[in-house]
Amino acid sequence: MIRNPTEAIVINIQERENEKMNLEAVYKRAVEFLDEERIDPSKDFKGLYSDEMIKKDSDYVEKRQQKFKADDTPEKIEMKKYATVFEAIIHDEIDMNGWMGMYATAKKASWYDDLKNGLDEIIEFEQTEISPSAHLALAVDITFSKDISKKMNEIADRIKSGDVGVIKYLLTDTYRGEIKNVPRAVIGVDMKNLQEIIKLWVDNKKKSLAQHRVKFMILSQIKMQLNSFAQYADKVSQPVIANSFNRVLKIMENIWDEELKKCPDENRNFNFEEDRVFSAIKNYCDDLSK
Repeated sequence: MIRNPTEAIVINIQERENEKMNLEAVYKRAVEFLDEERIDPSKDFKGLYSDEMIKKDSDYVEKRQQKFKADDTPEKIEMKKYATVFEAIIHDEIDMNGWMGMYATAKKASWYDDLKNGLDEIIEFEQTEISPSAHLALAVDITFSKDISKKMNEIADRIKSGDVGVIKYLLTDTYRGEIKNVPRAVIGVDMKNLQEIIKLWVDNKKKSLAQHRVKFMILSQIKMQLNSFAQYADKVSQPVIANSFNRVLKIMENIWDEELKKCPDENRNFNFEEDRVFSAIKNYCDDLSK
């Protein structure tokens, strides 16, 4: 039992220090994992792009990273560490635990595409029923901030301009190079849900993560956005872009249906709006559709 306010302060400080130590450990694991998975232009694209172009892009990355470091505060550094851990979990769960179905593969975007083109993950969907080499992709920006309006506005602005953006360094089993007008989405959870899946990931609780509600929350976020952005593309007379979003939407709807069949009844708490990031994404999509 806590006897006095001073003792309470000491305990809170100790808990905070323990939390920081735990974050450092899982952050180190996440960085090592993502570095292994990240597309590397200097290794993967030699011969396709000139050495001069790759060097120019590398210099751009270095300058941007230096600017971020100069602007960092202790709070920003801590939030970036949590964001990195979240990225690692998403990547791992898509690739190894079927969060996007059995035909989806996560590609960790190059630093250049991350910093220049605003995407963290490239989710590739194999479409073998069309042809053995047919692929569709979704570019994903990962966050756990509820202030998502800037990221979502950027997607809407790109759609209106007729240029959703480019992935310069895309590497798959059957493709190496640049790809344009890949549909985009923002995914995220708030700190409460992030802490929950971090603990499961650290403890290697794959079975618990396989059907975790965060998986369905993210699938729902992606479906909402693809639908809203497709409708918006039609509204601003961009039918080609609308079609690209609708094609991936159809895949995501099929994935939702298949994954729902595997979800135990006790896990089907799909009232996601208590999560502040989910709620912010939903509100944005609702407003865009008006």
